[in-house]
Amino acid sequence: GHGDAEILNRAEAISLFDLDGVGRGSARMDFAKLTHVNAVWIRGADDARLTEEVMARLSTRPDLVADDLTRARVLELMPHLKERARTLVELANNAAFLAVRGPLKFDEKARGQLTLATLPVLTANAAALSTTVSFDASSIDAALRAQAETSGLKLGQIAQPLRAALTGTTSSPGIDVTIAALGRETVLERLTDAARLAGGETTSDGAV
Repeated sequence: GHGDAEILNRAEAISLFDLDGVGRGSARMDFAKLTHVNAVWIRGADDARLTEEVMARLSTRPDLVADDLTRARVLELMPHLKERARTLVELANNAAFLAVRGPLKFDEKARGQLTLATLPVLTANAAALSTTVSFDASSIDAALRAQAETSGLKLGQIAQPLRAALTGTTSSPGIDVTIAALGRETVLERLTDAARLAGGETTSDGAV
């Protein structure tokens, strides 16, 4: 140990090491602290390197497509994905929605966001996103805020149903950067499928 310093690079750890600093008590593996330190190093890691680590893990899943399109999406969203991950496994799992082709599978919380009450949110925002001149995060944010104002809703009330519809979960990076990374075509396809589900119709994968 070295005082309160927990995050040391290799050179710093070598320079500070001294046998007088080695405790006499029994060693204990603190997995909580290890996970915390791991998360710190992930946040500081190179985006391209992390993208390849994620792609290697996504490529082992038969339900996902780990191609160049997925790689581009993961790389674009990596600055935001890595802020939310403690391990490479978590990072890959959080990025998996970017590699789905065809209808999403929704977890229980996401499915709860897709109801008749949120159907107008899905359809109105699909219409707004279909006509934005640019499909970058700032343009998307402006379009969503305009829809929120028009509908009298808070941005969060719009973001959660959209997040569920587009990722299959209720947790993701900011909705604007998430939408931008997925691209217009995929976003509109997923919103259409989610609107059918919210309206009680059968989706293209047979879910009701």
